[in-house]
Amino acid sequence: MATSVNIRLQVLLRQLYLENGEAAGQEVKGKKQRHVGRIGRAQQQRNIRDDDTYLDTLVDPFGYELNRSMWLHNKMPIVAELPNLELIKNWRTPNDMFYMRHHYPVPNLDEDVYTFTVTGMGITGGEVTISMHDLHTKFPPHTIVATLMCTGNRRSEMQKEVPSTSGLPWKVGGLSTAQWTGARLCDVLAYCGFHFDHPGVTCINFTGKDRSKRGQDFGSTIGLKYALPHRDVILAYKMNGTDIPHIHGYPVRAIIPGVTAARSIKWVENIDLAAEEHSSHYQRVAYKVWTPNRSFKGVDMSTIPPIMDLPVTGGICSLSEGDSIPASSTITVQGYAFSGGGRAILRAELTFDEGETWHNCDLVDDGQKDGTKWAWTFWSCELPTPTTAGPVRIAFKATDSSHTSMPDTLQGLYNPRGYLTNQWHRLNLTVV
Repeated sequence: MATSVNIRLQVLLRQLYLENGEAAGQEVKGKKQRHVGRIGRAQQQRNIRDDDTYLDTLVDPFGYELNRSMWLHNKMPIVAELPNLELIKNWRTPNDMFYMRHHYPVPNLDEDVYTFTVTGMGITGGEVTISMHDLHTKFPPHTIVATLMCTGNRRSEMQKEVPSTSGLPWKVGGLSTAQWTGARLCDVLAYCGFHFDHPGVTCINFTGKDRSKRGQDFGSTIGLKYALPHRDVILAYKMNGTDIPHIHGYPVRAIIPGVTAARSIKWVENIDLAAEEHSSHYQRVAYKVWTPNRSFKGVDMSTIPPIMDLPVTGGICSLSEGDSIPASSTITVQGYAFSGGGRAILRAELTFDEGETWHNCDLVDDGQKDGTKWAWTFWSCELPTPTTAGPVRIAFKATDSSHTSMPDTLQGLYNPRGYLTNQWHRLNLTVV
């Protein structure tokens, strides 16, 4: 009975949501085939069949923008990652396959009436309102290719070793890469009268238009230095050449490359220049680590600096846990490596003997250079396999341009939320 009531309630909520939008889906001959009116102007990057999307499956009415090939960790708010075998098929991830991490429901926004405000110290008149027309006409478009990564990427590996680790069980797919186009944040701030030497300003606080059931907003902070031109922070309105989909921040998302994606606020509502960081829970408490530590009990999280630039990480994608490989042969192994702060990848290596011997991988040249290496690096290796049949463990590590390598174990990384899990990526295989 409760299940039936819940289903009817979800259907009612969906209908009310769609009635307030610009268009609703139209049933065709009682089948799942559906002509979907796009709410607002966001468009999918590719034309995909409705049966291949999460239309009518997710509680969120914008679920049609998510491809069904995704691994779904949560239905509402949406949390999903692309399986490892699919992850490395495209250096630039298709929009409907871009990993998804929501905290609150997706707001229904229309760019024709959408605005955001820039407020705070050093802003002309204390507040400037920016429309979509302003973004398109008053600022030159700036395009970057950047990887966004969830702070909990690869958390499932820490949960396997320390079961008390909380959070969604991300595998290696809690990141994706897209081409982003928008106005540079530094240009928008200059238009609003701000100068970087304005006394007292240390924080740029972003607030999104999404809200929790209790009315809590999602906010985050970057230091003033991140808004300087060389950091390529943009207020993006295009993703892979099309309007950003609703589920990824339509009509405007802050893109802060090289930094944990929690700072790249979706559905931008306000940008505030201040002397203190944002008051949001996700800035003051969440997305912080104090390692190694299996409990935050007794720790004042507000005193711990927030996670910003990401450490070097990576993963094997062409193989999965439990796969069989042929003995005395050569196999092609592929995956990705990524580091924050614009750091390039120097080396990617594989081992079958826990690091006694390493095999260098070929790094795929994508044209990005150290210093502004905002996207992941794909790698490939023609790897000789062991001669003896039986169980074997393969491990991967990467080294970035600061000569920092992924650590060999989790021992120094333990934290109750499983953030920044970046030890060697290992898979148990069978040689046959």
